[in-house]
Amino acid sequence: DSHVIPDNRFSASSEYSPNYGARYARLNGSPGWCRKGRDTSGYLQIDLNSVFVVCAVATQGNGLGGKYEWVTSYKVGFSMENKAWSTYQESAGVDKVFIGNTDGTTVVKNTLAVPTMARFIRFVPLTSQRDPTMRVEAYGTRPDVCKSSLGLIDDVIPDSAMSASSGSASAGRLYGGSSWCSTSSSVSEYLQVDLGGVRTVSGVATQGYPGENKWVKTYNLQYSGDGTRWLTYDNATSNDFSFTGNVNKNLAMINWLSHPIRACYVRIRPLTWNSAICLRADLFGDIECCE
Repeated sequence: DSHVIPDNRFSASSEYSPNYGARYARLNGSPGWCRKGRDTSGYLQIDLNSVFVVCAVATQGNGLGGKYEWVTSYKVGFSMENKAWSTYQESAGVDKVFIGNTDGTTVVKNTLAVPTMARFIRFVPLTSQRDPTMRVEAYGTRPDVCKSSLGLIDDVIPDSAMSASSGSASAGRLYGGSSWCSTSSSVSEYLQVDLGGVRTVSGVATQGYPGENKWVKTYNLQYSGDGTRWLTYDNATSNDFSFTGNVNKNLAMINWLSHPIRACYVRIRPLTWNSAICLRADLFGDIECCE
């Protein structure tokens, strides 16, 4: 709504009339975008001009000039090149339906549990009060903002915030003199980090045990908001995506997430290893990346 994005980067599948064109779809602007009546799968599209990590979206109806109309539910689509589009999901295979507005003027903001990298965004109205008219905003940041250490390497995250299925978790810091090693060779082992609040996580770095030829070759990532309900990180190609880990004990391997996650707790779960499960790690992201 601050016109950082110019009018010519707003487009739509159709427009009810010139007075309801895509360029009128800014929050608190007038009167909003509305599709043509027969365009039941219509959408509003925004070109951000470069790739952003999109963290939240907001909508508003039309309450101007005695018009009281708004979108009550909608979906959001993302694309990098305006060719292949993906509908936003928080569970694999299930499109997220966002709750929209209940009047024509109040702004309703929805935070994305899975921040998504994209250049293009589509808002797709599903249900509405009268005509599906909407004004919108997207919130996010540039990807390079979200690549700071979250504090394992420099002890910002205290030992008490590190735990594990077995072994000494606090030894599992990147470039530390020792490492976390589990007491058994099982895929049920994990190293867990309490981030001290909701953080955006965009990358993971791992090393092996500095004293011996022991390292993790592949692993997956789990995350949670409450430490009880856990999700396994996935990407566009796999529901339980496995990361490539280390090839020796000393070289640090960094994996950047194709879509960052929002979490309070993170677990690294080794899947395959050389000789034994031994791991040093750091997490990357930013405390305020999606604030």
